[in-house]
Amino acid sequence: MREHNKNICNFTTIYNQVLKDRNISNEARGLFCYMMTNNPNTWEYTQYNLTLETGDSIDRIRREIKELENCGYLVKKRKRKNGQLKGTSYELIELPSNYIPDIKYTNSIICKEDDKSF
Repeated sequence: MREHNKNICNFTTIYNQVLKDRNISNEARGLFCYMMTNNPNTWEYTQYNLTLETGDSIDRIRREIKELENCGYLVKKRKRKNGQLKGTSYELIELPSNYIPDIKYTNSIICKEDDKSF
């Protein structure tokens, strides 16, 4: 889960993993990046809020959320009150549990390999 630094508000830091992940579309990647710009302590991620903020259709938001969920970047949380479903909110995961770091890169230094195609 992402921590939000309340002293910094004009930029967002995002791991490269989500930007380079070939398993998600550019649209889902964009939604993830947009969601990362919001303070999780003051902004609740819901499909309705996302449609209002992005101008995208509810169907498109649902597809993008499903993509992010399937790849481990988003977790759905069902809200219940007195046993009744009261909605769904979302939690972003910056590095999914299935993330395997690229061993070719260590501390931003490219490690040389025997393979000349690298």
